[in-house]
Amino acid sequence: MRYLQKEIEEELLNNSIEVVRVLGAELDEFLSYVEIFYESGGGLDPRYISEASSCYDADFWRKVVCQEESFVYLMVVDDEWHVWQFQSPKDLQLLLHETTGFIYWLIDSTKKVLVFCGDSDEVVWSRAE
Repeated sequence: MRYLQKEIEEELLNNSIEVVRVLGAELDEFLSYVEIFYESGGGLDPRYISEASSCYDADFWRKVVCQEESFVYLMVVDDEWHVWQFQSPKDLQLLLHETTGFIYWLIDSTKKVLVFCGDSDEVVWSRAE
């Protein structure tokens, strides 16, 4: 199916947003690394994120460029995991504006902060130690 991948890549093309798609062995390594944000044995299930803080914010996507962290990685899952690296938080925010609401994960440029944005407007922050 890959419906999210198709939607995201269509909007990237329509808005001339340049990204680097994380694929193959690099994707496997990236996903393995992201597990540091989760409780042991939880995999990448959002219920097992090692939570630093959480809130409900339907407009979080509008605030991506205002964050102290430079969020440049977008992760989504449909039939499989997909990861894109954006050149700037502004490009990432534009994509989030142009696409339909879906569950996604953001990771900052230092790969020390993960934010999960759920389907109930839940925003969960996790920080690597």
